[in-house]
Amino acid sequence: MRNLTPANWLLAVALLIAVVGCTTNSPVESVNSVPTVSQAPDILAGPPDNQVQFTAHVATIDADQRLLTFDEVAHIVFVPEGCPIVQVQAGVETPLEFADLQVGDWVKVCGLLQEDGNIDANKIVVCAGGVCDGFDLIFQDSIATIDYGAGSFTVYGRTETLLIDENTVIWGTIPYQHSAGPGDEKDGTPTTLTDADDGRHGHAVDTIFSFTDLQPGYIVVIKADIVDEATLRVISIKVVTSTFKQSILFQDYLASVDCENREITFETETWIGSVCSGAALLNGDGDPLTLDDFASGDYTAVKGVALTEDTLRICEMIKL
Repeated sequence: MRNLTPANWLLAVALLIAVVGCTTNSPVESVNSVPTVSQAPDILAGPPDNQVQFTAHVATIDADQRLLTFDEVAHIVFVPEGCPIVQVQAGVETPLEFADLQVGDWVKVCGLLQEDGNIDANKIVVCAGGVCDGFDLIFQDSIATIDYGAGSFTVYGRTETLLIDENTVIWGTIPYQHSAGPGDEKDGTPTTLTDADDGRHGHAVDTIFSFTDLQPGYIVVIKADIVDEATLRVISIKVVTSTFKQSILFQDYLASVDCENREITFETETWIGSVCSGAALLNGDGDPLTLDDFASGDYTAVKGVALTEDTLRICEMIKL
């Protein structure tokens, strides 16, 4: 099994950097360019398996049957009554009616792929001026709950479950102190923002985080696509600097495991570990485990944040 050093943790975080969809010249992945038919692949599928989305020009409109066809893709789209139709510009949605759609509109379609190959739309986004923002929603809120193992979370101001995937970018601008040494070199030591010091006296670095760096209560700016009325697929998460706490990483043998109270202790580290209910519990190959799979004497890689001077909230634990 692999032996995860702190350096390995940082490398794994760095590998999360990915080009988020909608950045190439295909109608599926780009909302900022006009593709030719020869460039057009099929639709982009995502979770759940029959949830699809694409961006293309409206070719025909059947007002009686509420059907749309497109120049770049072959799928016929049915727009049911009640399906949201909006124009999005600078992240602001303006509701439209089906009658407002025009042949030639450059639109983003989100919907469910049916067995006959057609699509039942659950949202139509009209791209103002032929340019879409690349996401359906942008909002700022505080994280309410997190299920690290499932890759999902909720926020206080919305009812949907928010899902991340391998393309979700999680980042924030973290302030750093200057070294007082010769040449005023930067020592790379994180500093906590205060009311008196908002980072203007130091320097800040855009930092990529992993999902397990996030904690309930963090204030975040989220860009997301609508999957359905209960689910959003997150494109990016920006952590507001002042809420961020440095993750604590270490490897140690378990001294005790209390599954009922979800509490663990370690042979060397003095932390009392509180394993959150949604913690990512894995073996060295990345397969999911339960807390019952851990026992005294297991060598583990642990990640969490300090709740008190003695207590660590564990969001990820790997059995090595």
